[in-house]
Amino acid sequence: MALYWKELLPADSFTIRIKQENKEHSSKVITSLYQPLIGIYAASLYQVLTNRLEKDKYSCDETSHRDLMAQMQLPLHHIVEARKKLEGIGLLKVFKKEQSDPPCFIYEIQPPLSPEEFFKDDVLSVFLFNRLGREKYRHIRERFILPAWESSLYKDVTSSFDQVFTSLHQSEMKMTEEIFSENNEIDLLSAEGGPGIDIKAQTFDMDLLYADLPAFINKEKIKSSDNIHAIKRLAFLYRMEPLDMSKEIQRSLDQNEELDLDALRKKVQEWYRYEYGSEPPALGYRTQPEEYRIMKDQAPVTGKEKMIKYFEEISPMALLESVSEGAKVPAGDVKIAEALLFEYKLQPGVANVLIDYVLRINNMKLNSAFVQKIAGQWTRAKVTTVKEAMELASKENKAQKERKDQPPKEYGSRFGRSSAPKPGTVPKWLEEQKAGHVSKVEQTPEEVSKWEEEKQLFKERLKQWKEKSES
Repeated sequence: MALYWKELLPADSFTIRIKQENKEHSSKVITSLYQPLIGIYAASLYQVLTNRLEKDKYSCDETSHRDLMAQMQLPLHHIVEARKKLEGIGLLKVFKKEQSDPPCFIYEIQPPLSPEEFFKDDVLSVFLFNRLGREKYRHIRERFILPAWESSLYKDVTSSFDQVFTSLHQSEMKMTEEIFSENNEIDLLSAEGGPGIDIKAQTFDMDLLYADLPAFINKEKIKSSDNIHAIKRLAFLYRMEPLDMSKEIQRSLDQNEELDLDALRKKVQEWYRYEYGSEPPALGYRTQPEEYRIMKDQAPVTGKEKMIKYFEEISPMALLESVSEGAKVPAGDVKIAEALLFEYKLQPGVANVLIDYVLRINNMKLNSAFVQKIAGQWTRAKVTTVKEAMELASKENKAQKERKDQPPKEYGSRFGRSSAPKPGTVPKWLEEQKAGHVSKVEQTPEEVSKWEEEKQLFKERLKQWKEKSES
């Protein structure tokens, strides 16, 4: 105690900073778990230092220890002793500026351990037990015990990231390498968060990837959980197929035949730039959100219901790829689809109906101006479901035919060509809806998979449209 003045004087200045967000439950943890170990003065000093940081501020202006003494109404040697306890138990880091007169300190506040971490810590839990005794220790611990629940009776149905979002290129969410590198260089707040996004990538065939790897590669080294996690994330983000990923993995092995994940990221980025250009991938909704689906809990019976279910379960990009029969979707069509999602804020299923309708009445071509005109109308009408979109498409088609049936005006008739659909070229579901009846469709055999059923339905519909347009 007699030597404290050699370490700290009232005139010495200090500032406070914090690198991790202070959680609301921290005060309870400090009071209940730490205070019995460090005492009231140290616990109070921690709270005083924390409260000096304004909301959404992670550092404060420089001040002297004399101000701290006045605020806490404690002599300096008590503050020094309390500070030492905070340092020793891991709640405070102290940095002293060299060759500074008077000395200047930085007090970096550290977050307390979570209750789970605290009670699993061999030293702290035993220390607390010896201070409180058995009964008081158990009483304190019970305050942090979660209520029990029968987990075996429940199934985790949480949607994963890739079930909600899909990766698209040339879209609105862009991050250049310059901005990304800045994020790695600056000192950002490092609060502990949740588990992060979960990407299951169930459609990515890992077995096909392993089968494509050469025999001399030790596949077991590739199959670590970290590697599989990274591979699926990269495949999802950059829209890679297993065979393409296999080639990049082979180019990313180090001298010990270990997969270098940093090298793999760079190789995948190079592959993406070669395939799609310089724009990084971005995000768009995969399919119609659950809350806007009307066929999610029922089996389709009629042709119209089957089409509704089809539009609800396919993304606009996948729809365009299906229409192209596997060929690469033209960049112009991709931009139109992206505009429907991001600029006009249409739901994916609604965008599917619009795309399908325009393709069928316009000789399988997407006319940007016509698409945007309808999209604007549907946005203002607040269309959210596939059924609503199909009804509006029916009205639009009827209006187009009525305009076509009207005799053209004498003046400007050369320039007044109607874009109304030709007879027999509208979607089948639209013809059925206009006729006022919907034919029954036989149920698919149980052994036929859901995807094959939808694929076959689409091919039959496409064949009918082609036959009608040629007749």
